[in-house]
Amino acid sequence: MEHYYFLKEQLKNYLDTDFFDLNHEMMDIEKENIFEERRKSEHISEILTESNIPDITILRMAYLIEKDYGEFYRNAAEKVQNEDAEVIFEKMAKWEEGHEKIFREEYDRRMKEYMNLPWGGKKCLG
Repeated sequence: MEHYYFLKEQLKNYLDTDFFDLNHEMMDIEKENIFEERRKSEHISEILTESNIPDITILRMAYLIEKDYGEFYRNAAEKVQNEDAEVIFEKMAKWEEGHEKIFREEYDRRMKEYMNLPWGGKKCLG
């Protein structure tokens, strides 16, 4: 939703002033590890691990959706003629790539775990 509100504010600003707000607080998010920090602070790994449904299909779908959004924003950045809009689309692409990475790592971890289960789908207790 943060992305939606960010884009909504950018569009409103552009329609009102013919300019994008590159000084918006979300434009300052540059840290490479912001997604890793969020994963830790929100205990995402633990929540997914403790989930009763280790749904590999949903994780795969999630990282592919994020990948598609990243590609969408990269393509938009390449095609737009407004330099500020290009900066915004590049920023959005980077955010989506960070989301993709989180879901992809969890998917890969789950697949590795699943592939090491004995036939019958239950872990050995001894």
